[in-house]
Amino acid sequence: MQLRLDGRAARSHFAIMMAGIFLMGFTVSLLINVDLGMDSFTFFNVQLSRILGISYGTCTLMVHAVFLLFVLWKGRDLIGLGTLANMFLIGYLSDFFRWVWRKTLPADVFTRMPSRAVIFALALAVFLFGCGLYMNGRMGVAPFDAIPIMLCRGRHHLPFAAVRMIYDFLAIFLGCLLGGRPTIGNVLMVIFLGPVTSAIGRSLSKLELRRRLA
Repeated sequence: MQLRLDGRAARSHFAIMMAGIFLMGFTVSLLINVDLGMDSFTFFNVQLSRILGISYGTCTLMVHAVFLLFVLWKGRDLIGLGTLANMFLIGYLSDFFRWVWRKTLPADVFTRMPSRAVIFALALAVFLFGCGLYMNGRMGVAPFDAIPIMLCRGRHHLPFAAVRMIYDFLAIFLGCLLGGRPTIGNVLMVIFLGPVTSAIGRSLSKLELRRRLA
């Protein structure tokens, strides 16, 4: 959720959010190339971008824009600078780094073992860490991520963890309908994204508390 921050605190949260955005864009490029699993939103957009014949970055921006219409209706407080950064930067950062890989690395680095598995494991870990930084920057969430938060609000009292997991598996299912083939990596993303984000949030809160007490 977006916070109203001033001065040093605002700069700190902005830096955390942007670090997360960069790490996510960088690692998404690797996860797409090795094709051993990715987060549900990326999985869906990779398939859709192939069908539409447009870049991944443009596709993610278009899909986010559709979700944004619903968020503007019922969840405006979830929108912030981080929302726009996610919409406009992650997809195009991924496109940029994939262009860099094509120009600088041999193609078989992403298709042969063991390099393929090593890149996947490292990219998965860093992606999860980047997501944790981004979410805990608390400067707004991506439109795709805002929907399950909105669903859990109000009188229904739906458990967020369950709603988010169903939501992610639905995105994977839609990606399969578009021709994608899910792997164990997709399942790992769904299972670990929430716990990793929470753990990073607790660590950042402790660091912030120590800084204030120092």
